Amino acid sequence: MLELCESGAIEQDAAGQAVCDEAELAAQEAPEQAVAQAKGEQGPQGPRGPAGPSGADGADGADGADGTAGAPGETGPAGMEGADGASGMDGAAGTDGKDGEQGAPGPTGAPGEAGKAGEAGAPGSDGKPGATGAQGATGAKGDPGPAGPQGATGERGPRGETGPAGADGQDGRGIESAICDPDTGRWTITYSDDTSEDAGPCIAATPDDPAPTPTPTEEVTP
Repeated sequence: MLELCESGAIEQDAAGQAVCDEAELAAQEAPEQAVAQAKGEQGPQGPRGPAGPSGADGADGADGADGTAGAPGETGPAGMEGADGASGMDGAAGTDGKDGEQGAPGPTGAPGEAGKAGEAGAPGSDGKPGATGAQGATGAKGDPGPAGPQGATGERGPRGETGPAGADGQDGRGIESAICDPDTGRWTITYSDDTSEDAGPCIAATPDDPAPTPTPTEEVTP
């Protein structure tokens, strides 16, 4: 119904205005229900009524925002040249300028007279050692020097391999007798080759005890 009122399909006389006011009030209380009840099934479009009277002019709207600046206009023609102004007062003295670039050297003058000889200068410091020269030729071989002292005995070396068996030795000799001399208290050993030798001190036998009998041993002569 509100759509019909807003579209102007309902004539805005006293009856039509009352219907529209009631529809608007119902839409504010329950919009969905009011619209469904007021709207109902859409019937066929009725004939267009006459246009209502024009409403009163509305109040002026607020000023709109400033528009964007337009493009600069073309440069106008140059103005006429003005009259010459009066001469100004003399300005203050300027600061000194920078020194100019050094000029080219002048020509060499004539040699002057020779001066007196100066005093002798102090001795100069020693110069750095020069580079090592090339190695000279080998000189003649000198006489052998004296033999040096005997060096310390070195560590014992590892045991060598067993050598071959030596030749058979001479026949040995056996002990024929061993006598303890009671006068000298020493052993006298007699061998099988009729040789004898002193074998060191012995214990002299008493008259009641027989002389000790030594154990026969075999001596191998080299």
